[in-house]
Amino acid sequence: MAKEKIGLFIAVLIGVLAFFNLFAYASDNVEITDLNVIINGKTVSFSGVPIILNGRTMLPFREVLTNLGVPDDEEHIIWNGVQKSVTVIYGSQKICLKANDKSAHVGDLEVVMDVAPIINSKNNRVYIPVRFIAQALGNKVVWDESTKSVLIKNEQGYEQVKATLEKINNSISEIQKYKYVMDHDVTFKNTDSGENSLWKIQAQVDRENKAIHQLLSWNDLAAQYHMEMFFKDNEIFKQSMMGWIKDEVSGTDYLSQYNQNTFLDDLAVSDLLCAGLVQKQGNTPEVIVLSGDVYIDELIHKALHRAPFKFDEGVYQYDLKLEKFNVEIILDKSSSLLRSINMYIEGNLDYLYNEVEDEEFEMKVKLLFSEYDTDFKITVPSVN
Repeated sequence: MAKEKIGLFIAVLIGVLAFFNLFAYASDNVEITDLNVIINGKTVSFSGVPIILNGRTMLPFREVLTNLGVPDDEEHIIWNGVQKSVTVIYGSQKICLKANDKSAHVGDLEVVMDVAPIINSKNNRVYIPVRFIAQALGNKVVWDESTKSVLIKNEQGYEQVKATLEKINNSISEIQKYKYVMDHDVTFKNTDSGENSLWKIQAQVDRENKAIHQLLSWNDLAAQYHMEMFFKDNEIFKQSMMGWIKDEVSGTDYLSQYNQNTFLDDLAVSDLLCAGLVQKQGNTPEVIVLSGDVYIDELIHKALHRAPFKFDEGVYQYDLKLEKFNVEIILDKSSSLLRSINMYIEGNLDYLYNEVEDEEFEMKVKLLFSEYDTDFKITVPSVN
């Protein structure tokens, strides 16, 4: 009798250990609620919380596959509940994966993944590594640390956007003079009235001489302000109630401030833009549109440089937490020169000091470019 009890105990123990071994991979995972998954320019939501396992993003297999374009039927997504395996048939590609097994088959080729698919013990759903399955289906995959985003783009679309960005940069490199107008609209949602701040900058830029002439207008706390500024020859001129003020700055500081007030050179070819933007025909035949849920860090920081005082890092210290972001770039089809850039952001300013209340905000920035290489001259005011 004692031997039977011991035998039963051992059998149960083996069963328990086998059960936990089945979910061993799932026990080491970390749920990440602020992850963004952007497929072909659009943010995609998932019913299952994303998981990070050994540095790899894991998502529910069926939702990932259908968002990548695989039809949700038994001819294309074949689940074997006994073997805990999934077979994907899409176009000419066949992919076979199995829970808790790093070995996979892509066509006739056996490959070893960084991490194995897992069965998440919290919802009993199969999670697969996003990068592996996306690349196996012929997509490019890019990680953006600044926004905690996985960007996935079909290879043809990726190369199309890359070619267009190269044309934009080649065309811009030949431009010496241009004008831009920036409209900057920020609404702070915490206040009862929805505090709103509007900025407008009209500028002439002479790239050859690294000179800028700006007319600025803005409202802040119900007051209206206007300012005129010049940048030229390592000198910055600002108009005040007392007249013109001239500041002489070092070459390095001047170049930094000059670059902070130009917006034509911030669309360098990058994996982020190639994976995050989608190219399409504009409303008229002569324009091309690049758009997507992508965050262009350099452009946004330049916009924040001219934003309301609450964004002034010299006054406040805060963490900028993004909730939504989108950009639309419109260019001339024949010349590949920019016509406009529209940016939209929702997020929170989490101030690091308790005496300042955190702010929820919505920001819209519109940049209009015009008069490329027209004949204008920037002449600074005379200061005694």
